[in-house]
Amino acid sequence: MLRIFKKRAREIGYKYSSLSGYFVSKKQQNEIIQFESALERDYIYLLEFNPSVLSYLEQPLSIFYTDSRNKKHKYTPDFLVIYSDNNIQDTLVEIKYHEDLTSNSLIYKEKFQAADKFCKKNNLTFVILSEREIRDSNQEYLNNIKFLSAYRDAFEVFEKNGHEVDDKGVFSLLNRINVLKNCSIIYLIDSLTDNEYYRAELIYCIWYLIANRYVKCDLNKKLNLSTMIWVS
Repeated sequence: MLRIFKKRAREIGYKYSSLSGYFVSKKQQNEIIQFESALERDYIYLLEFNPSVLSYLEQPLSIFYTDSRNKKHKYTPDFLVIYSDNNIQDTLVEIKYHEDLTSNSLIYKEKFQAADKFCKKNNLTFVILSEREIRDSNQEYLNNIKFLSAYRDAFEVFEKNGHEVDDKGVFSLLNRINVLKNCSIIYLIDSLTDNEYYRAELIYCIWYLIANRYVKCDLNKKLNLSTMIWVS
């Protein structure tokens, strides 16, 4: 499906009434993803860290429909999400704040019905998400992946800026975790060094490893040095 809709159907301009901007997607080879609200930005974080998401596109297509008063409309959903898991149907996503959905339910009703009808014809699922699904049920997880996002490209950034990258710390950590199997971050660091500068470097490397899924942990709990980590 995404092979058909490779380009966004509508460009997003800056808005004074809400937070709009750009996100560099590591999942999609540093492609620029546009968003037009803080809620959309938070949803992008969830997409980036979801291993079942193969790719996604913002403002992916326009749906044309005629309303009950015989007026013609064009509706562009916020995202098309493509999954690598064949058991999950690819999804068209609309993102709205809950208050907006409640206050304007009658205004949105027909275009959402048109989107649902379009999806059923095209082997897609249509979902409407608010802060309740994006934030309220994922708050700790969302906080963690926002924190980790700064470490995903750490070594690539160093190299681009002309800094020499020493990856010995990364290999030391991985080798030690393979021996320990399951341990806290602080226990791992303590087992390798008592040098404060090298400890700081190793902690940085651990965040990099977790951010890129080389090392596992429970991201639904707040990350700290007591977090238990392992490899699988």
